[in-house]
Order: sequence, then structure tokens, then C-alpha cells
Amino acid sequence: MLNQQTWWGALDMGNVCLTTDGGSAWTMQPTGQGGSYLLGIDAWDNRLALAVGEAVNWPNRGPIIKSSNGGMTWALQKVFRSNLQKISFIKQ
Repeated sequence: MLNQQTWWGALDMGNVCLTTDGGSAWTMQPTGQGGSYLLGIDAWDNRLALAVGEAVNWPNRGPIIKSSNGGMTWALQKVFRSNLQKISFIKQ
């Protein structure tokens, strides 16, 4: 959650959804990671977000995907040989 109105959600089949009205309406944001369950997502601000997940099938693989334009596009950053379930930004 960025604030009371803006939330991102990580979903099955590589999808991300976004609400900007506190959850009344959601917009799907396909990521191109249809072979993954996205399990963790965090946002730095309303433009930069990262999501992680795990493969739908064997072998295990954990993608990290990134959006720097509010979720309009997502790009694969790295794939690990294990499943990933959480990601967090730390602001200092």
C-alpha cells in the first residue's frame, strides 16, 4: 500500500492489479510472467514497484520483475533457481 487509496496486488499467472480508489475498482497490469505465481510486491512510490514469485511448473524459479512507470509495463530483472515469496523496500 502506498496510501489509503493506492494499492498493488500480486496475483497468479503473472498478473498484477492496481487500485487508486481504495479498492473500489482494480486495473489488471499483465507482466509477461504468465508461468509464475506472483507472491510478493512492494512499491517505493507511485511509479517504482518490484514483484517476486515462483514458477507454476518444475523447475523452481523465482522471478523479480520491476515497473518504473506505475505498472504500465513490467520488465524481468532476474530469475533465481528458487522460489521467492516476499520483497520489501526499506526507506531510511
